[in-house]
Amino acid sequence: MAHTAAVFCATPGCDHLDCHGGPFRVAFVASDYTVDIIWASVYSSETKEWSTPVPLSNGGDWYVKARRGAIVGDDVFFTVRNTGIVRYDWGKNCTSVNQTTSFRGV
Repeated sequence: MAHTAAVFCATPGCDHLDCHGGPFRVAFVASDYTVDIIWASVYSSETKEWSTPVPLSNGGDWYVKARRGAIVGDDVFFTVRNTGIVRYDWGKNCTSVNQTTSFRGV
C-alpha cells in the first residue's frame, strides 16, 4: 500500500499565512495494490471523525506517490505514478483521476 496526506486549515475566511491552533483537516489518499483501488478520506479536528472512505478503481495503472499535495478550494490534488493526478474533493467526498502528459526527457 502506498499513501500520502495533506494537512490544511479548516477556519472559514482564513488567509492561511499564519495558521496555528485552529481547526484543521487531514486529507488521506492511499493505493491498495491488492484490489487496484485508490481510497480517499478526510479527518476533521472539529468532529474528531474520518469521512466515509471513497474508493476509486484505478485499473491497476495508478499508484499514489508519497509526495506533497496541492490544495485549491475544496480540492486536494496528489500525483500518481503513470502521469496522473488524483483529485479529492473533500467537501463533496468524491475522487477522480486526471491523465496528464509525461514530461520525461523535456
